[in-house]
Amino acid sequence: SALVGRSYEPLFPDAVPRGDSDTAWTVLSADWVTTTDGTGVVHTAVMYGEDDYNLGMEVGLPAFHTVSMDGSFVNGIHPELDGRYVKDCDEIIISLLSRPKGSNNTGPDSGLLYREKAYLHDYPHCWRTDHPLLYYAMDSWFVRMTAVKEQLLEFNANVEWAPDWVGEGRFGEWLRNVKDWAISRERYWGTPLPVWRSSDGQMKCVGSIKELQQEVAKANAAGIENPDCPNDVDLHRPIVDGFTLLSDDGKPMHREPFVMDCWFDSGCAPFAQWHHPFDGGETFNSSFPVDYICEGVDQTRGWFYTLLAVSTTVFDLPAYKRCLSLGLILDAEGKKMSKSRGNIVDPWDHFNREGADATRWYMVTAGAPWSPLKFDPNGVRETYAKMFLTMWNIYKFHADYAALDGFDPEIDTIAVDQRPPLDQWILSRLATVAKGYHEGFKSWNYHKACRELEDFVVNDLSNWYVRRSRRRLWEEAENTDKLACQHTLHEVLTTVCRLVAPVSPFMVDIIYRNLTGASVHQANWPLGTPGSLPGATADSWDEEAAEATATIPTQNPDLESRMALVRELAETGRRIRVDAGRRQRLPCGDGWIVSGPNLAEFHDILAEELNVENISIETDLDRFQQIELAPNFRALAPRARGDVNAIASEIRNAENPSAMLEQIQSGDLEIMGITIEEGDIEVKRVEKAGFAASTIQVGQGDDAYHVSLVLDMNDTPELLSKGLARDITRRIQAKRKDLNLDIEATIKLEILLENAPELFQSDRDWIISETRANKSTFLLEGDVIDAKAEQFEVDGARISFIVN
Repeated sequence: SALVGRSYEPLFPDAVPRGDSDTAWTVLSADWVTTTDGTGVVHTAVMYGEDDYNLGMEVGLPAFHTVSMDGSFVNGIHPELDGRYVKDCDEIIISLLSRPKGSNNTGPDSGLLYREKAYLHDYPHCWRTDHPLLYYAMDSWFVRMTAVKEQLLEFNANVEWAPDWVGEGRFGEWLRNVKDWAISRERYWGTPLPVWRSSDGQMKCVGSIKELQQEVAKANAAGIENPDCPNDVDLHRPIVDGFTLLSDDGKPMHREPFVMDCWFDSGCAPFAQWHHPFDGGETFNSSFPVDYICEGVDQTRGWFYTLLAVSTTVFDLPAYKRCLSLGLILDAEGKKMSKSRGNIVDPWDHFNREGADATRWYMVTAGAPWSPLKFDPNGVRETYAKMFLTMWNIYKFHADYAALDGFDPEIDTIAVDQRPPLDQWILSRLATVAKGYHEGFKSWNYHKACRELEDFVVNDLSNWYVRRSRRRLWEEAENTDKLACQHTLHEVLTTVCRLVAPVSPFMVDIIYRNLTGASVHQANWPLGTPGSLPGATADSWDEEAAEATATIPTQNPDLESRMALVRELAETGRRIRVDAGRRQRLPCGDGWIVSGPNLAEFHDILAEELNVENISIETDLDRFQQIELAPNFRALAPRARGDVNAIASEIRNAENPSAMLEQIQSGDLEIMGITIEEGDIEVKRVEKAGFAASTIQVGQGDDAYHVSLVLDMNDTPELLSKGLARDITRRIQAKRKDLNLDIEATIKLEILLENAPELFQSDRDWIISETRANKSTFLLEGDVIDAKAEQFEVDGARISFIVN
């Protein structure tokens, strides 16, 4: 601080004229200079930094450029520097400072350079070319945004932001520190600044072609020569630069040689798109402010701001009511994409491989729209396979059988309440998911809404409903169950197409057109039409009108909860089989549901899903359990001492554990002179031999209850025969698929069984029917089959078969 105010000799005395400045070449203080960054002494270049310029204007430093627009020193700086690119002069400047008497010839013989040291520091570079940049003070036109700061903040407070913290935080902070907008640019391309200026400073701003024509005509009448100015005059450079206008006191006026900031054009979009104010105003007035905009979060200082800035200064209104701020798209490792890094993803690679539908769906479901997205090509491939191949396969399943049966959705309709419970369930689930999807879009949670719809398509519709309904469509005879299934599939598919269409519009349009003959994009939204559509805005949404015109099925929450339990029991049954080492296609004789709600209407579905001959309800779980006794060594060892292992063996191997437990509880059991107490044993409840079980909890808290599933694991010849038949059928059906056979195609079948259980005639007939074999031969052990036959083994049995 002792140095502040002291003067010094300039290092390059000819570079900048002092003029009338009293502060030139004096030591100044500034709060942006610190001793923690560099030396704590900073050279101030008034024209080459914002802080430098503000300080220079404040204290009256001379303001002259020493560098031209091409980045080279102007003439007069120093003979060895004049005309050279500034970034090439570092060594020259150091040499000038180091030589005797220094660069100004007034220093000591040792030169003026105190110390030379290389250190790492930040420096601005062009993001496109990576070339070093110079901050450069230039004359510019400004919009005085500080004058409307309070209006900007007021309008922003009424915008619905998603997420809300962007509006209050990032964008709000930008507005609270708003600066005047430097709106002019020294460029050739762009919207020309429509201002003409005379030599004495008079100015005119031209607001239309008509006004320009009038001004040109006035100048022409005064003897100024101008090119033609027709109604379709090109309002860009160099055309507009050719017009010379006339000031009010008769002097020539030339256009200011600037174009407008391109963001000004973007900020004018709400009215410029309608050619307002020359359109009459009807269209503009009905659509302004706009309902909704969205762009990347980096636009908080770009488009979001210029829209609000222009609308505030021109109309004294906000430009938009709602704004979604999108997160940036990064590479799979979370790094910013850059051509120089080589981590750019070409979207056309995915459009051509997985399709635009899958790419769009992935982009929506991969995360919240405002969160940065790590773009993973594997995620696009997974989305294509999981969502869109599944949806197409469901459509083909329905369409193929509909074509075979001549199904017409307008004929022989069946009321939903007259359809089987499985149909009623999928339609109720559709209604529940559709409502959640709609609400997700209203609350900006597109990612959650689309994930739930995808889960419905993959798990509810494909993995459960379609899989459980295949046999219904295999029936060749017409029946109401088959018809109900076709109607249900048609209704579900057309509704799903309408829900998916706003996000992934292409494949669903093909499916919808094939099913209905019309485009899905002209169909009504399943959740209803919210009143009159022409001129509609989000603010005019009529919930009652939407509900009255909705076309989704009726919800049945109780049915959905019971089916959820059925599906959980099915998954529990599969785990029971795996734990017991029983293959999936070998049926169990019986299964029992212990406790829980009455699921009788779904017993057939559950029996087929679990591959169980019969499912029934049981109230007594003890029927399938027995107790096991185990020694508690911690309690028994101090009293039994050396006999503890022998006593433990007797407890563990008791022939009748229940009787032994009764003796222990009555105090009558003594082993090797030791009275066995209840604390000496551990009692476990396990399934009796031949049974396997598992218990699940349904619900949470006070509403929770437990349901048990018990399976009979005993085998019989009939069960072994059915299991073998199902394994054989699966292999043959896979072969049919490999041969790309039509659904109706018949085959010739030859089968050889070796070391296999007896295959009953009823199960042979079932194989023939399921595989559509019009000729079949079942060979016995010892017979010979062609060496080209395919073979597989199951539980020690070898099966060979030929399909023609």
